[in-house]
Amino acid sequence: MTTTTTSTHRGVSFVPRRKKSARTFASQQQKKRQRRRRRTPTRTPVKCQSKELETALIREQTIVQDLVGWCIENGFSGSGLGVRPSTSGKGRGLEATRLVEKDECVLTLPLRSGIVDEAKGHPEHTREVIEKAPWGVRLACRLLQERKKGAESAYAAYLELIPENVETSPLHYASEEVSRICSPPMEKEIEEMRKAVKKWYDDLNAGEGKEALAGASEEEFKCAVAVVHSRTYGVSSGDTGEGYFRALLPLADLLNHGGDEYIDETRSSTSTVSTETVAWSEITDEEDESEIAFTAQKTLEPGEEALMSYGERSNDHFLLYYGFVPRKNPHDDVIIFENFDSAMMWHAMCFDEFWRREDIAIREQNAVRAYKETSKMLRETSDGALIDAEPRLKVLSDGRVDARVLAAFAALYAGDSELANNQETDRESLNAARKDVALRCEQLIQTVQKQSGKGEAEEMFSEDSSNKSRNKNNNNNNNNNNNAEEKKDIENKVIPSVFEVSSGTVVADDSHKGDVDAVSKGFAAISTISAWPQGHAFAILDDVLVESLREVSSSSSSGLVGLPSWLVHIKE
Repeated sequence: MTTTTTSTHRGVSFVPRRKKSARTFASQQQKKRQRRRRRTPTRTPVKCQSKELETALIREQTIVQDLVGWCIENGFSGSGLGVRPSTSGKGRGLEATRLVEKDECVLTLPLRSGIVDEAKGHPEHTREVIEKAPWGVRLACRLLQERKKGAESAYAAYLELIPENVETSPLHYASEEVSRICSPPMEKEIEEMRKAVKKWYDDLNAGEGKEALAGASEEEFKCAVAVVHSRTYGVSSGDTGEGYFRALLPLADLLNHGGDEYIDETRSSTSTVSTETVAWSEITDEEDESEIAFTAQKTLEPGEEALMSYGERSNDHFLLYYGFVPRKNPHDDVIIFENFDSAMMWHAMCFDEFWRREDIAIREQNAVRAYKETSKMLRETSDGALIDAEPRLKVLSDGRVDARVLAAFAALYAGDSELANNQETDRESLNAARKDVALRCEQLIQTVQKQSGKGEAEEMFSEDSSNKSRNKNNNNNNNNNNNAEEKKDIENKVIPSVFEVSSGTVVADDSHKGDVDAVSKGFAAISTISAWPQGHAFAILDDVLVESLREVSSSSSSGLVGLPSWLVHIKE
């Protein structure tokens, strides 16, 4: 059977693979590289607006044709898809080169053709160390090792099309960019990942795993981690999930994301539509060699992009691993509590009088039992594995709430009565639980607004000059206004503000223009004394306290002797 390649202005498509001999994959690579060097690819003449663009497009066509030739030689098969060049203005991707029918298989590839995260691919004396590393570290090291080989790599043609970096990855964010996310849980995840990547580089570079890095710098290692995070496939054997591994799969990793989206941009409706046009599944051929097949989920018109869902994931996950956020993602969620204990602590702090009830111990036991029973019930569903792996409690973008937190809060209000025994009690308790969750969400929204700024510096710490002049002439009116404002503040008194500091949580009463109010809004609070006890998240360091006690010396001619030196500026 003969195989052909077809050049188009959008890239290259190819037809089913030829039968391979029984020789091993690694032993064939040198001859394949020699054949590719001798082959002179034909190109479709391209008219471009500039010489630079034409040169870039011709180079990319050459790279794509070399990759397609490599894929055919390594057992790939397919028809109907071509590689859209990065110079297209839409970015690189796969799109239909002809009319593709629904359920038509457009690409099949052997799993052995990918770069896999298994330890045996690494230098032998580094394997014991590398086995303990996360999959992202293992796969990043494999990518660096193959890149170091250059043209001698078995994956040379594939590596030409893999980007050096994903610039939008949070691994590259500066500290101020992380803080602008205004989501404490997400900021924490980013910082933890950044620290983990740095620690693994330092540990490998200083120990037996140094050779696994292939001489890469810390920046090159970080870029490699960002790349594998954004384009890796996770594959397991069968329905049990056994033998799970990660792999970089040539051509397949050019498929861009196309998942579920809200139909209505304003999300006034929860109706969704899938933008996925291609889906994949693992199959095993007659020789017991695992393959992955990609099948059209709808009819594709020529030029239409092939999109594959990266999974029903939150916006946080997409940003952390892929470096982008889907526009209308119905699977987004928000973490409202880190775990069950933090949820109960929050409830106790917000509803102090409720927790002073004589029967609160029984109610708390009911809440614990309800949480455990709901978790057990959820483990029997398709989300069972997620329940064990994810202790954090969330709300989803369509208003759904984690059943575990609702059950726990409802059990607090139900008291001695069993939730299932009294329908009226059930309804009232669940409504109360939903109101508590809504309150928590409102507090988190307020926290984000405070962190994002929005002109609050002027609102908090400045007064208009015209107001000052009016104050001088209208003291009585001003006093009346102040009394009215104080009464309004009392009437609108909100439950304590809750915000995170480092690894802890601070709960404090709102105090307009106070230190907590200032810090929570992103401003500084200055005090001449240690306003917080030692060990507290806001405690002043001993060195700072010592410095704050320094006075203007008697040798100064400023006449300000005795004042704190940090309070005045003296020109000697």
